Amino acid sequence: MRDVNRASCVDNPVLCGAILDFGLDHEMGVFLMDETYRLCYVSYNRAYFTTKEDVRDQWGDDWNDAPYEHNAGSPYTYNDKAWDKETLKFVPNTEPRWANDFVFFSGDFEEPDDFGQSMSVQFINSGKIPWITSGRWDSERDMAIFAGTTYPEFVREIQNNGGHVYKRLEVKNEL
Repeated sequence: MRDVNRASCVDNPVLCGAILDFGLDHEMGVFLMDETYRLCYVSYNRAYFTTKEDVRDQWGDDWNDAPYEHNAGSPYTYNDKAWDKETLKFVPNTEPRWANDFVFFSGDFEEPDDFGQSMSVQFINSGKIPWITSGRWDSERDMAIFAGTTYPEFVREIQNNGGHVYKRLEVKNEL
């Protein structure tokens, strides 16, 4: 892959197919998501966010099954059509529009499945345990990120605890 700097990727995203480290304090001032995005699912160093006010209202495939790491899928996205259980047909969705997105993160952190307990996404999103904690062998940090944490808070916590947040830039094929 070509070596390009952050500024050239933002000015001309066609140059980049790279995953770039974007936090809250970098020199370009680019924010991928705002405080309306809340953490709702974590899997393999991927953090998913939703704009639903209560993350317990966000759902995904098998989010009520445990263990989540062997059952759960990524969050469902908004659809203009909804399934009506009475008529067994698709009808216009009357739910308020919402969005979701994800970022990658790296660092010495642990996810719930690292503790060998069988939990569902639904249980974790209830706030009983955090989605991400500082590594158990790191006695100098005591960090926990729970469901409902906003995107800016998430980035701040990850960066303040030695980690990085990454997002793949969308490349437009318009030349």
